[in-house]
Amino acid sequence: MNRCLSTRACHAWYCSLLWVALASLPWASPPATINLQGSLAGNVGPVTGTHTFQIEFYPQAVGGAPLQQVTGTLNISTDGRYSLAIMPNAALLAAPEVWYQLAVDTDDNGIDTNDVFPQRVRIHSVPFALLAQDSAALGGTDAAEFTTLAQMNAALSGKAALDHEHGDQYWKVGGNVVGASEPQPLGTLDDNPLQLYAGGVPVLQLIPAATTPNLVAGYFANSASEGIRAAVVAGGGDPELGINQAAGDFAVVGGGVGNLSGNIATTVAGGRVNLATGDHATVAGGYANRATGGSAAVGGGLQNYARGNLSTIGGGAFNEAGGARVIVSYIGIGYPRPIFGDVPGFVGGGRSNKALGAGSVVAGGFLNTASGDYSFAAGRRAKALRRGSFVWADATDEDFNDEGEDTFNVRANRGMNVYTENYYGARFRNSAGGSAGYFSGKTGTGVGGTSALVVINDGTGAALYASNLNLGPAAQFSGNVHVFGSLSKGGGSFKIDHPLDPENKYLSHSFVESPDMMNIYNGNVILDASGEATVELPGWFGALNRDFRYQLTCIGGFAPVHVAEEITENRFKIAGGTAGLKVSWQVTGIRQDAYANAHRVAVEESKPPEEQGRYLHPEAFGKPASMGMAAFHDELAAH
Repeated sequence: MNRCLSTRACHAWYCSLLWVALASLPWASPPATINLQGSLAGNVGPVTGTHTFQIEFYPQAVGGAPLQQVTGTLNISTDGRYSLAIMPNAALLAAPEVWYQLAVDTDDNGIDTNDVFPQRVRIHSVPFALLAQDSAALGGTDAAEFTTLAQMNAALSGKAALDHEHGDQYWKVGGNVVGASEPQPLGTLDDNPLQLYAGGVPVLQLIPAATTPNLVAGYFANSASEGIRAAVVAGGGDPELGINQAAGDFAVVGGGVGNLSGNIATTVAGGRVNLATGDHATVAGGYANRATGGSAAVGGGLQNYARGNLSTIGGGAFNEAGGARVIVSYIGIGYPRPIFGDVPGFVGGGRSNKALGAGSVVAGGFLNTASGDYSFAAGRRAKALRRGSFVWADATDEDFNDEGEDTFNVRANRGMNVYTENYYGARFRNSAGGSAGYFSGKTGTGVGGTSALVVINDGTGAALYASNLNLGPAAQFSGNVHVFGSLSKGGGSFKIDHPLDPENKYLSHSFVESPDMMNIYNGNVILDASGEATVELPGWFGALNRDFRYQLTCIGGFAPVHVAEEITENRFKIAGGTAGLKVSWQVTGIRQDAYANAHRVAVEESKPPEEQGRYLHPEAFGKPASMGMAAFHDELAAH
């Protein structure tokens, strides 16, 4: 007996910013077509006008070849409503179950994958028959061959005592005896489903399968695909918002509306129009989330997409997690064979984040991308594009990219603060040939405002400690260096490009050292007609210096020159020479400014107990480097 098909379920899905709702209207007379009616609405109101549509009918919820495909023009009213009348072919009418999938070309650029609503909707039969003209013969058999109601009543006459004669073989509305030696079954003993009704409609179905039955509850149009086993639709579903479907062995839909659990052991716990189609994938809830990778998971949120195998999205909105198959190990000797495995991406939350590289992570934030394998991105518009890069961006609304593979990149426009107690604040170590740290600041002056690095220690230890365990420098500065305090060193010099061969040589000079905080001044003077000269010194000379010492040297001749008058009011007088004689002079003074008076150099001092037995320069005394202060500080920094 042929039958006519009609949609009773409502289908809702988000695709290309389009909302779609389908609902059927009752027929006034037995039709020869499938009638689909519904409405289309976008973000700013109803979709109107004329657009190309394509509808395909399938014998199952997922996969397979279409039974029929129809393409045409869809006229949509000013309030977004439309109606489709489809003439079914023989294959469609003969199918025991039918699902349809609709595509609408709302952007008028041709039907493509973006126009197809991914979730199919099951079509349910209605009590009309297209070929009702043979109903009197009941498929070719005369009606007289069948038992009438009167005949059945007569045959049952005298059987009113059925309960008494066969009471142990039937489940009775009034109750049953419990404790029989054999189980007392309730339900069907053939391949037909067992349905439980409430209010005249089915609310629970137990559908036989090869081993474990399928369970479907909630809205009566919820379904478990034919041929699967141990699937569960626990509830939910709605005629307007969408049905729930389980389309794989052991698939589960916990509730909600419009959800599809479409592969083996997939789970959609609830929410609305969520899809779990990768094997063993999970969507915990939320709205319009997809888990298409094997064992992928979406915790919730809005329109998140876990497409890589084993990928995970904790929540948020518009996030995407991928991953890749990479070499995880090798097997064999001589010519080892690589073993490939799935290394997933992870997005913790936030919005519009993407973790696309193998083992990539986006902790959260907004518009972050971790596309390099084993990369990390967080904050706002952080871009970890290369392998092994770490990028943390502040709230600045502009992209911040990594500086290369295996780099640690932080954008912090107000600075980065590290605070610790009884331990070093931050440690930078390079075990290869490069620098342990590189700090670069923008133009400007001032501590804390535009400085690339500010180090503050509230204790008695060094605020900044730098050590080179090999022969290279512990620190290099490109530019001027200001020290607001005393500088202690083992030695010192200047080093410049050699004036005579700047391309190939350096020239160095050692500093002049003194146990005192001594300043040196010198110059040349020509003696007057009396063989005398007065040397004028700067106006600040007397305020800065004390304990003066003098040296005089004649140039071009000899004379018993001497200091006739010592420095008074920033000048001194030379006498004893001849007219026109050139005299070279040198004056030294000991600093007496406020800082020098408060910080005199201790010429000799005892080493503190923890430094006794150690050397600043052990190699100069023939001692091993392990007895040096550098090794001592390196050991402290390592713990």
